[in-house]
Amino acid sequence: MAVTGGLLFAQALAIGYGILRREPIPLPAVTAPAPAPVAETAVPAAAPPVLPDPALAGDPSPTVPATAPAAPGPVEAETTPLFAALAAAARDRVLGDAILERLMVAGTELRDNGNTQRALQAYRQVESALPEDPRVLSEIAATLGRMGLKDQAEGYWKRVEAVGSLAAGPYFPIAGGQLRGEVPVVPAAPAVPVAPTSPAAPAIAASSPALSAPPVPAGLPPRMRIGEIKVEEQAPTSEGQKVRLSVVIDADPASMPVGDDLSLFVYFYDRLPSGEIRPSTADTSYLYPTEPYDWQVNGTETILVDYHQPAFTEEQKRELGERVYHGYAAALFYRDELQEKVIRPDDIPEPNFGPSPPDDGADAAPIKPDGSLFPTPAAP
Repeated sequence: MAVTGGLLFAQALAIGYGILRREPIPLPAVTAPAPAPVAETAVPAAAPPVLPDPALAGDPSPTVPATAPAAPGPVEAETTPLFAALAAAARDRVLGDAILERLMVAGTELRDNGNTQRALQAYRQVESALPEDPRVLSEIAATLGRMGLKDQAEGYWKRVEAVGSLAAGPYFPIAGGQLRGEVPVVPAAPAVPVAPTSPAAPAIAASSPALSAPPVPAGLPPRMRIGEIKVEEQAPTSEGQKVRLSVVIDADPASMPVGDDLSLFVYFYDRLPSGEIRPSTADTSYLYPTEPYDWQVNGTETILVDYHQPAFTEEQKRELGERVYHGYAAALFYRDELQEKVIRPDDIPEPNFGPSPPDDGADAAPIKPDGSLFPTPAAP
C-alpha cells in the first residue's frame, strides 16, 4: 500500500506539473499581440473619411459645400473695387454726428454680410438727415447697384456729381466713373503716413518729377479748380461749325473767392485734312449764366465758351486749309497763380500757359480771352 500510495502521489505530481507547464505558454501569444494590431490600425482606419474622395466622385453630400469656400457671384466680383474705393474715401469723411456715423458703419457691415435690404434701411435714415452728403448718396448708389437696381443707382450717382467736385471730394470721380462704366482705382492709403517718417522721402520727392508739387507754389493752396467740362459739338455746315464748352469752376465758398481775381484761358485747336493739329482760327464768345460769381451756391460757377468757325472762302482755304474743330486746352489762374489745366484730347501740344498769352506768330496766337473771363462787377 505504501508503494501504491507513492505511485499515486508521483502521478499526481506529474499531472500538476504538466498543467502548470502548459498554461503560461498560450498567455503571451494571446495578450501580447492583441493590443499591437489595434493601436497600429486605428489611425489609418480614421484617415479615409477626411479625404475629399466623395466630393471628387460627385457625392451630393451637403457637408462638402458647407466646408468649401463659396465663389463670389458676378455682382460681387464686379463691385469689389467700388466698395474698396468707398471704404478708402470714408476714412476722411467721418460724419460729425456720432449716431449717424454708427448708422453708416452698421449699413456697411450689413451690406458686406449680404443683407442689402437692412443696409439700405440704415443708409436711408442717414439720408433723411443729410440728403446731399456725397458719402451717404454714394453708399446708397453702390448698394442699389449691388441689388441690381441700376436705374436707381444711376440716379444717386448723378446726385453725387451734382454736389460738385469740390464738395464731393473723392466721391466725385467715383460717381463719374460709375456713370461711365469704369472700374474705380483704390488709393494706396497705407503709404501716406509712412512717407514723412522716412529720412529719404524728402530727397526722393524733391528729385522725382512724378512726385513734384502741382503748379501752385508752396504755401499757397489751390482755391479754385476746373470741374466738369461738357462739349456740345455741331457738325460743319455751309455756314461753318459751332462748338460750345460748358466749364464748371469749383471753389470753397468759405474761402470767399473773388471773381475778379480769377482768369480762365481757353485755347481751341483745329484739325486739317492732312491730320495736322493747329491752333484754331475760330471766333469765340463767352456767356456768364450764373452771375454773380461768388460760389455761394453749391460751390460752383459755370462759364460758356462758344467756338464759331465761319465757312472759309476759297482764298482762306488756300491760305489756312480747310479746318474742323479738334479740341481745346484750358488753364485756370487765381491771383496770377496756375490752379489747374485741362487738355482734351491728349494729342494736343501743351501751350505755354501763363497770365499773358504767348506770342509765337499769328497762327500760334492763343484764342481769346486775353484776360479774365469773369465780368467786371457793376459799380455800386
